[in-house]
Order: sequence, then C-alpha cells, then structure tokens
Amino acid sequence: MKYLAVVGTGAALPEKKVGPADFLANGASPELLAEWDVGEHYVATTETATDLESRASLEAIGRAGWQPQDIDLIIGSTLLPEKVNPPNVSLTQHKIGASGAAAFEVDMSLIGAVPSLMVADALYKAGLYKRILVVASCQLQGAADPSDPAFFAVCGDGAAAVALGEVDEPAGVLGTHLTANGKFWHVVGIEPKAPKMAPDGDVRPRFYIDPGRCGDPQEFFAWGMSSVPEAVGTLLEKLQLSLSDIDWVCPHQNVKPVSEAWLARIGIPADRVVHTRKEYGNCGPANVLLNLNRGAERRKFKDGDRILLCGQGSGMSVGVLVLRWYGGANPRMT
Repeated sequence: MKYLAVVGTGAALPEKKVGPADFLANGASPELLAEWDVGEHYVATTETATDLESRASLEAIGRAGWQPQDIDLIIGSTLLPEKVNPPNVSLTQHKIGASGAAAFEVDMSLIGAVPSLMVADALYKAGLYKRILVVASCQLQGAADPSDPAFFAVCGDGAAAVALGEVDEPAGVLGTHLTANGKFWHVVGIEPKAPKMAPDGDVRPRFYIDPGRCGDPQEFFAWGMSSVPEAVGTLLEKLQLSLSDIDWVCPHQNVKPVSEAWLARIGIPADRVVHTRKEYGNCGPANVLLNLNRGAERRKFKDGDRILLCGQGSGMSVGVLVLRWYGGANPRMT
C-alpha cells in the first residue's frame, strides 16, 4: 500500500526584521508587548507574496530531491492575494517553473494550510495526483493600518511550503476536522476602511479586529477560546486517539494569551509544542507550516510521530489535522 507523506519542507521570510523598539516607536505600549509576549517578525518591503511563496516552494522541492517539473498539483493559501483575481498560486507556479502542474487556491483565512493538506490527501486517494505542493503565505503590508500599533506588533510576513509525495510506509494525513461560525463573520477581516486613529483618513483595504461588531463581544471571546480545543477533542475522538498519542503540536500563532489558553484547554505540555511566534509573528495561513518546517529543520520529528496542526481564522473558521511524520522527509536538507 502507498501513502501520501510530507517529503520536503521549506520556508521563506522577507529581508527586513522588526522588533520591540520598532513596535514601541510605532505606538505600542510596553504593557501590550509584555502581555502578548511579542518578539520579532519580518516585514516585506520589496518582496511580494508570490516571491515568498516561490522561495519556500523551491526549498521544499529541493529538500525532497524533486525538480519543479515533477509536481502534478500546487495548492495555495494566502492572506491578502496580490490580485482579487487570478489567485497567487498561478503566478507561483510560473515563477518556480512547474509548468506541468495544475494550480488552485484554498481560502480558509489564517488556517488555510489545514484544508489544503486535507484536499491534497483526498485528491491523492482519488488517484488523481501523486506529487503535490502545498504553499501558504502572508504579505499583509498592503492592508496595514499605520495608526494601529497592535497590528504592527503582531502581524508578520512570510511563506512556507510542503512537498507531498508517495511513500511505502504508513504516513501522512490521519484525519481532519473543520468547523465554522459565520455568526462572527464581521469581527475580523480585510475591508475598505479609514485608519483606526484617523476616521476621516484615506479609505483603502485594511486589516481589522472589531469584536463589537458581533453584538456581544463576550460571546465572541468565549467561542474564540473554546473552538479550537473542542475541535481537537472531536478529531481525537474520531481517530480513537488520546492526547498521549500526540507527539507534537504545530499551532496557529495567535497572541500568547489566546494560543496558550488553547493549549492549556487541550492539555498539551509546552515541551511538545513547536512554534515560531516570537521570531516570525503571526504569518496567517503560513503559521502551521512554518512551525512544521521549524520542527523538521531542528530534527525534532521522528518516523511515525503524530503531529497536530490546529488553529483558527477569520470567518470564523477552525481547522485541526493530525499528520503522521515520514522519517525519510527532507533527504536533501543540509
């Protein structure tokens, strides 16, 4: 029997790095930085989202020992595409030279990598594709609000990718669980807005979080804290697994009070969590793949390890997935 497994991982970050001194100069308070445990992240100035996607993709492909022409399908997920239409992934396909690959996008906001992996696995099991690239990116500078210091302190830019190929031993996606709550559709997103601190300023697409839009902010916060742990519990029950069966967690990188609340409710000890929040910030749909790449690069994962990917995005949406690690991944990683 054959399985579709992660055989290569890659990541790409912009050149410019920012940190606490920059955040304070932009108006963030020391109290906010301390409460959210803010570190550093990277900001794209000259790099586009597809530039970052291409670099991450080529790294994943190269580490797998592939050439771009080997790819059958590319599935992309991005936060703030370069155009409303067509999707980023078509240009990424061209930039990396994967001219024989089909390409399409999956949009589930900040947790888009989870349904992308789910779709890749389903298409493989349907016998349609055998070598699949999943790539996710965040380039939010086009929707930045310079008058919102919290945004600047948390949201970073970057991309990550995984090459998925056929292997002989049991590996790959074990199960996925997705949920959504459209009641909170208005709370988080990108839409034409004036600056937060200058309501009569220029109107253009800007990222925002406004719990007051849902009518009852406390209801939104309660759902936000419980939704990911509940989804994890549902998936583990479906797979007949317990927390002791999970070796590692690669979470979506929300601010510390939220992400740590999720992990505490799930019951995962800190030494089993791989995250890059303090180095990369919140990189949208690239988050879980950046963390997966970090774990692979540091050789934390062993053959057969079960890895939980989990998180939440605007919409509001939740995605959780359990992945069995293939010990032969990244054969060309130096």
